[in-house]
Amino acid sequence: MQAGIAAVFYLAGDGASATRFNSELHLIGTLVMLSVMPTYLLAGLLYMFRASVDCLDALAMVAPREQVARVRDRLGHLPVFCLATIPAGAAFGLSQNWSAARAVLGGQGYSALDLGVIVGNCIVWSVVATLISWRLPVSWALKSLGQHLAVDLYRVDRLRPLPNLAAKDVLVVAGALALMPLQALDAQFRWANYQAGLQVGVPAALALFLLPVWGLRSTIRDARLTRIGELMGQLETVDRGSLVELEALSAHIERLQKMPNLPIDTNLILKLLGYAIIAPLAWVGSALVEGLVEGLGL
Repeated sequence: MQAGIAAVFYLAGDGASATRFNSELHLIGTLVMLSVMPTYLLAGLLYMFRASVDCLDALAMVAPREQVARVRDRLGHLPVFCLATIPAGAAFGLSQNWSAARAVLGGQGYSALDLGVIVGNCIVWSVVATLISWRLPVSWALKSLGQHLAVDLYRVDRLRPLPNLAAKDVLVVAGALALMPLQALDAQFRWANYQAGLQVGVPAALALFLLPVWGLRSTIRDARLTRIGELMGQLETVDRGSLVELEALSAHIERLQKMPNLPIDTNLILKLLGYAIIAPLAWVGSALVEGLVEGLGL
């Protein structure tokens, strides 16, 4: 449906809107991005809902019921403050096309294409505001959940679903950022095409990742320090002539001291870096190279 609306606006466009776009490819890319982004974000919302439910199921054996119930409650509805954040998102989208909006509101010359870009951008940022407003309270509840998990230092893999879920939040945001270069189909780098997305997306991704893992990190750290203290006490009582027991305890203490405070899947982190950094840079890099080649007349 979004693509169909964009096509109608494009076909109905006229010369009144042409000055706001550097080229026809710039215009087409912008319309494609405005069409694809809301669908992607809503799909990301559904994906994170299911991923969160799966995470809670996986942590059921080590998580208090009341904490799990709290997260499920946050998952099941939008917070009340969405009544303010969603209109604020629409207003933010409107502000990015304020010159065209003034022309429409002032009854000056405008086309269906102007309306399409204005409305489309408002829809995009309304959906962005919805997703972030829903997900941040969930991440905060996950932070509390992480602080109350039962930690077995010899089976920390049981806790891995929580940081993996936080990484998936970042992947959803990174996927949205990777769609922004669609506006550069004409191989021209324009900072305005990326500025708003980066200003909102990067802080959101950091918050969605750090909140859950920070709570879990403190829990694992405290359990690790407590266990090291217990082993240190045992080490003090061991007969210094019992070399086997001394070596076993010393090696075990050293292993716990080197244990990371987060059981993060390395493969997932590599994927995260790939989506969040390599993919957007590849788009931007290709645009810059092509622009340089055209500028040199090669």
